Amino acid sequence: MPVLEEGVTLQSKGRKFEVSEGQVIDVSASGRADIGRGPVSPEGESGYQDNSMDSPFKDHVGGLEMWVGPDKNSNRYFVGLGGKIRVGQSGVLTFRVIESIRGYHDGDDSGSFDVIVRKASNGKDDASGKKPNARSLVARTRAMAGREFVVGLEGSGFDPATVRIIVTGPGCERFADCVVPNNVLR
Repeated sequence: MPVLEEGVTLQSKGRKFEVSEGQVIDVSASGRADIGRGPVSPEGESGYQDNSMDSPFKDHVGGLEMWVGPDKNSNRYFVGLGGKIRVGQSGVLTFRVIESIRGYHDGDDSGSFDVIVRKASNGKDDASGKKPNARSLVARTRAMAGREFVVGLEGSGFDPATVRIIVTGPGCERFADCVVPNNVLR
């Protein structure tokens, strides 16, 4: 595993994750990190701002940001707990904990963030020329814990080969816990 910096390793299994301009990525982040001001989530420290930061996200100290390509001064995005991001440039993603450029010098850099990135779209409409549009979600059978149930998603512009459903709620707190595999969708 390549060591990027003391204590930081890249687990890429020999693959690179490059994105193309206009592409939408789905990012999910969890965990806690401490840059010397107490442990925080990927959202960063609430109610604190540090104007000495070299990040545009000065009110998210300790949180998670990213940029695309080699220039950290352009195409910078606040990640926090995650969400969908349309990238403005092609290149490789770089993630970084938002910290003062001079550091807090207290020797307590600990913890980690787990980051999951999925390509949500190629930045273009599907082959039909339509953008996906969900109109309603209709329960076809009664949902009971631990049992299969049927839900109808009504809309247009979905690509049956790539559509994915992610369930959240009790028992499905993490982004990847309850993904409905594409091959069981009908």
